[in-house]
Amino acid sequence: MLVIDDPSIIDQPVWRGGFAIIAVDPVASVAPLRDEQATREAADIQPGRYLAYISGNVNYHFLPAAGAPRLSLAFHLVTRGLPKAHSWGATPIAPAPAHPVTGRQPLKLSVPLPWPDCHILSFVSDAAIVSRLYQHRTPGPRLTDHELFWEHSNDDNEAYESDEDEDKAIPEYEAALESFREQLREAEAEAAAEGFFPQEDESVPTSMEDIFGKRNARELQLHVEMWIDLESISEPGDPRDFEAEVVRLKEIEWEWAKRVVAESMVDRPETSAWLESISGADASSFDAHGEDTDALHADMSIIPGDAIEHRVERVADWPRIRGFCRRTGRECVCGGR
Repeated sequence: MLVIDDPSIIDQPVWRGGFAIIAVDPVASVAPLRDEQATREAADIQPGRYLAYISGNVNYHFLPAAGAPRLSLAFHLVTRGLPKAHSWGATPIAPAPAHPVTGRQPLKLSVPLPWPDCHILSFVSDAAIVSRLYQHRTPGPRLTDHELFWEHSNDDNEAYESDEDEDKAIPEYEAALESFREQLREAEAEAAAEGFFPQEDESVPTSMEDIFGKRNARELQLHVEMWIDLESISEPGDPRDFEAEVVRLKEIEWEWAKRVVAESMVDRPETSAWLESISGADASSFDAHGEDTDALHADMSIIPGDAIEHRVERVADWPRIRGFCRRTGRECVCGGR
């Protein structure tokens, strides 16, 4: 088995419409924070392996070692049977039967999946940087009509109506973290204006990094490992466990923001005021079974452009990747429509 660390799009073995096995890479996800405690906490996470439908490439960040953009993918998780939450927002894969509620017919594959009762969670997608790729001699199955799934996914998002639980206010620590992000952006802008950070003429790109963008910010960036051989696992993990792992990563980021970055700026009056304002904000708890006990199914996924700063341009063709909603004022899956 060929293993590739930090793969680029040159190494990409699965394209839109294909399937792969993924697992959160917790340590790589917090590595941009450059914090030993965050690394230790992330190392305690024991991620599962999940079946994912690859819906496309996103966020083309340049990888100097490869001379090409790094491999960053948008994906939909796949569950065996119908999901318990938003069961209407799932698309069956043959040979699974038609959806019992929507009547949606199963999608056809080039070759069958190893499991007969799979459904793609078409309601929402996630995205991540691939930190390690486990190649295989042959790629896995592909949808014969990925455009049909795209239509189903759009229909599910258009039909979405949040329920009472999802309409609750965002957690205190989420609001506080967003406040901190704004403080950090302002501090960096002031430092640049005062000449602490050297400024270059950005009017003309000088390298591929200038075109695709650099990823030097101290922010959480979701990374995953990816296996091409679907039979490398006996059973795909529950997507709810994936959500819980991401919740834990966001909790680690939040604790880091309070402990390290905020303390390094504590002599700034405006930051001291911010620290006082968020002193009572708590992160959601994460129990021993890997569940977020406050909001297991809350929309907490991270894409490479989320976390401390939102400085990555999103690809316009992926409106359903989880992010900050301009319509509702909270993290959601509607793409801000």
